Order: sequence, then C-alpha cells, then structure tokens
Amino acid sequence: VADTDPAKHTPALAKSLHQVGQSLQKLDEFDAAVDTLSEAVEIRRILARAHPDMYEPDLAASLSMLGICLSELDDHGAALTADEEAVAIRRRLAAANPAVYEPTLARSLRFVGLDLVGLNRYPEALVAVREAVELRQRSVVDSSSQANDDLRDALDTLADILDRLGRPDTDRVHRDLPPE
Repeated sequence: VADTDPAKHTPALAKSLHQVGQSLQKLDEFDAAVDTLSEAVEIRRILARAHPDMYEPDLAASLSMLGICLSELDDHGAALTADEEAVAIRRRLAAANPAVYEPTLARSLRFVGLDLVGLNRYPEALVAVREAVELRQRSVVDSSSQANDDLRDALDTLADILDRLGRPDTDRVHRDLPPE
C-alpha cells in the first residue's frame, strides 16, 4: 500500500510498525521488536529529513523504544546509540517547546543513563541521570501522577548509580522523592 501512494501511506506504515514493535516489546519478544522498530526508525528517519517539524518527535519515540528493546537484549552499546540520537532530537525539540518536550527528553536521558550503567560507565551515567532528575523536578510542578512517577524513577536510577560509585549522598536523593 505504501508503494502506491508513499506520501499518504508511508507515515501510517511507520506508525503501524512502531505500534507493532511496542506490542512485541510488551510480550517480551525483543528480537522481533528490534527488527520491527528498526524498520520504523529507518522510515521515520527519511520522513524526518524531509519534514523535521512533523516527524522528528515520532523518530525520537521509535528510537527510544528501539533502545529499550536493545537494552533488554543486553546490547547496551546499540541501545546507547539509539537513545543518544533520541536525546539529540528531543533536546532540539525541548529548546523550542520545553513544556511539551522536556518530559520526554528527561525520559530519554534516564535511558541513556541506564545504557551507560549497562556498560559500567557510571560517571557518565551520573551526568545523564542528574540532568534527567533536574528536568523532571521542573515538570513535577503540575503534580500529575505520571510526572511524579517519572521523577521517582529518575531519582531511583540516580540513587543506584551513586550507590555503585560508592557515593554517600544516596540518602539525600531518596529524601527528594515526591510522596507516593
């Protein structure tokens, strides 16, 4: 179908591939998810080159999901590559519209931190996750349950990294957690 009218159907194909990849990820079918999401990323990369304002957010979402699946397969190097590309895109988007894109930038930074932990690169992980926490703390102003959950996840990751580095400020991190 995408071949008959690419302008009309290619974005829908990429969206469908992304959704199938998400479903496969939820079923713990990570190898199949990586294949499907890789295809979605390639299509969305082409679309984003032609129309960045329209398709870069979708490309970042597919890259992020691809990174999650690669990490689940213990391919932290490839996951880091995907997540760093998602961060670069989301950083540009957040610069133009912080209220909309800082929460997803923070999530991507946390994933970069987790990838770096998987590669035993704790000092670099600490930098990424601290930035994620700072962004999350700004977004918690709206007090939404999701924002608090995301901040809690980022702080837990930060505390884990500090613990692995033998840093004593782990207790302070947990005092900064929002109430459940």
